[in-house]
Amino acid sequence: MLTITADDIGFSLSRNRAVIDAAVFGTVTAASLMVNMPEAENACRLVQQEIPQLGIGLHFTLTSGRPVSPPPQIPLLVDEDGMFRSGFLSLALSLSKNAGQCPLFDQITIEFEAQRQRLDELAKRYSLRINHLDSHQHIHAIPPIGSLLEKTAHSRNLSLRLPREPYHSWRRMIPQGTFLPVGHIKKMILDFCTRNARTQELTFYFGVLNSGKMNSKAWQRILEIVRRHPDVPCEVNVHPGKASPQEAAGEPLCCSKDDRKFHCSIWRRRELDVLLDPKFKSSLAALLSGIINADNES
Repeated sequence: MLTITADDIGFSLSRNRAVIDAAVFGTVTAASLMVNMPEAENACRLVQQEIPQLGIGLHFTLTSGRPVSPPPQIPLLVDEDGMFRSGFLSLALSLSKNAGQCPLFDQITIEFEAQRQRLDELAKRYSLRINHLDSHQHIHAIPPIGSLLEKTAHSRNLSLRLPREPYHSWRRMIPQGTFLPVGHIKKMILDFCTRNARTQELTFYFGVLNSGKMNSKAWQRILEIVRRHPDVPCEVNVHPGKASPQEAAGEPLCCSKDDRKFHCSIWRRRELDVLLDPKFKSSLAALLSGIINADNES
């Protein structure tokens, strides 16, 4: 089974439109919702109107935007303006010192419950199909946060992303001339953080080594791996977008500086172009057809 998940829906109107377009076209099969962002409700409305069967998940967020909880309840997570203040590494280091038993983790739990409840409200209002959990910038790879999400995933029968790409695919995953050390570093950090993660079955996740730059060459290598492992559940993580000229020019967004840069990158449109390419859709359909036929024959 191959799942193609578009992250960050709800981030902006242009991001919502890009994800919905790819889902309606048939190449995106799930979307992860940032319920703390200004356009979360618009995203839900579009899903209800245009593709109600789309799988939706909570994209738990602690590193960008404003919290759902009242800031006074979570002072360790926000700055003086009420915006999330920490990044992945600072959260990981702070939690590692106390093994998750600290005021910071208590406040993370408060915010997680607030975002989960917000998703439940939106799901009820817009008849959303909730089927997974994950997190912005993979913060649930940090063990205490991962355990928090794992409990909810288990109790609600939701899938939980494990952001750990298969080691044997590194060279095949990286298109010649496009290898970025940052992807390699991210992979090493995430592999270390998830080294003790419990999994019931072998799964493949793709989206770290080529994070934010999922071009056609990267996809070609991913699909080769998927084809060689037809019985292994696979998730590919994408970030399609079509930032408006105003956003690209620096219009203030309710997010971190890194997210603004990522959101306005030309790579958002390039990822969308691949997902809306009829040739890509045909190759994807042929691959899935072959996997389904192989399963039926066995």
